Amino acid sequence: MFLKPKNLTNFRNLSDLKRMIFKILGAFGLLFITYGVITRKAMTRNMVFIIGGLLLLAYSSYLRDPIFIPLQIIFTLASIYELFLIKKTSS
Repeated sequence: MFLKPKNLTNFRNLSDLKRMIFKILGAFGLLFITYGVITRKAMTRNMVFIIGGLLLLAYSSYLRDPIFIPLQIIFTLASIYELFLIKKTSS
């Protein structure tokens, strides 16, 4: 017997899909930040931190976490500022 595909028009299934997408975004954010910690190049590190921070910000916004959201905003802004300083000193 063949398995029937789930109907994605069902609200619960769409909610599950949305939850899964945001968890994947959060996982990728964590992977990006982890890579940023182990890389030695300052420019690459900050770019990876920015991408990871934005992905984790999307996930924390989905969770509506009042502690994690400002943390990710500050982390991302600090990474953008440091990237700006690196570009300024290298010019």
